[in-house]
Amino acid sequence: MRWRKGFTMIELSIVIVIVIILVVTVAPRFLSTLSSGSVDTASKQVASALRFARQMAITTRHTTQVIADANPTKVLVVSQASGDTLYIFGLSGGASVLASTNNPTFQARGTAVGATITVGDAARSKQVIVNAVGRVRIQNP
Repeated sequence: MRWRKGFTMIELSIVIVIVIILVVTVAPRFLSTLSSGSVDTASKQVASALRFARQMAITTRHTTQVIADANPTKVLVVSQASGDTLYIFGLSGGASVLASTNNPTFQARGTAVGATITVGDAARSKQVIVNAVGRVRIQNP
């Protein structure tokens, strides 16, 4: 009796079924991880914009303001002395600014008019909080 090289149809079918089961169980978790990554990145970008605005206020000795609600995918840092836009931070991924209690304003000494900016997508969100001393932190809602 001669042995043929290759796989039988039953063996191939079993392998295909196993691969399909693995894909179905892993795909939702993988997509969830991608979604959470974009929210984390966007919240860090908003926090960077706030820290930049505070540093610019201290350096230039002029009040700066962060405008987070004009365009949900961008955060603007504006000098209140000249009205010029100092920097535009674009948010990457699918996340955007969902809400803002007000536009955070930083004084020349680094103190701030506090605010909470909520960043997220359809599934998740994070809050970027500025307190009265100008400290910026990120937290889950």
